[in-house]
Amino acid sequence: MVAGPIAIVQMLPELHSGGVERGTLELGKYLVEQGHRSMVISGGGQMVEQLEAEGSQHVQWPVGKKSLSSLKYIARVRKLLIREKVDILHL
Repeated sequence: MVAGPIAIVQMLPELHSGGVERGTLELGKYLVEQGHRSMVISGGGQMVEQLEAEGSQHVQWPVGKKSLSSLKYIARVRKLLIREKVDILHL
């Protein structure tokens, strides 16, 4: 059992209209309704507006690109997880 609100980050390539994306929004909405903090890191997309309207925070980074330049986001993600006191990272 959790003592209080937790902070959860979900990370996925983009927020377009697919099954994983809909699941991400549903989970984010549920977490917020339960009093937890929900954050999503993605490359953006048409579902960001709905995600934010339902109470989740969105961070737009091109995390889905498969290139060496994507490695620079490892340090950024680590800093964000520490700064935001994230309890769970869902990849």
